[in-house]
Amino acid sequence: SYEIMRSIGVAAPRSAHIWLTINDGTKVSGVYNNIEQVDEEFVQAWFDNKDGDLYKCRWKGGGAKLNWVAPGDAAAYEALPDYEEKITGSYQRLADFIDFIVNSDTQTFSDDISSWMNVDSFLRAQAVDMYLGQWDGLWILPNNYYLYWDTTSALFEYVPWDLDHSMGMDYWVFPYFFGTDWATRNFD
Repeated sequence: SYEIMRSIGVAAPRSAHIWLTINDGTKVSGVYNNIEQVDEEFVQAWFDNKDGDLYKCRWKGGGAKLNWVAPGDAAAYEALPDYEEKITGSYQRLADFIDFIVNSDTQTFSDDISSWMNVDSFLRAQAVDMYLGQWDGLWILPNNYYLYWDTTSALFEYVPWDLDHSMGMDYWVFPYFFGTDWATRNFD
């Protein structure tokens, strides 16, 4: 999944299969994934800077839905367990972005979203998620992604993360309102 993301220009971690060996030389049975962490080294490699804001968006209190939270300031989002700022510690840019997303009228959003976010890369990532049946990300459950404010382009970059629920992976006992056949369900 990460390889496909990278092949179409989406900033995504490198990954490789590994044989896991414990320090004493004991091999652990099975094959494991080694996945690059999304951190300062990652954003430096992809965006040629590491001084922007890196937000880990996850499911800890209801999901990173990018919903406006009163009073809409940085402290409101810092208090939520669904967002973690990994580099600068500042939540102001996230607060401003969410305010734009939620409180802009349709025309303003349409006209200005490209001045906030790398829309092309974001849409590519969403298309790959849908193609792979990757249901544990932003398009179905609002989690498992990063947002990076790239100081060079002055845009948010969407970075996919935790793509383990791809290519037909399903929880047959997961009673969700639209069914559990994640790999073949209609995209809309």
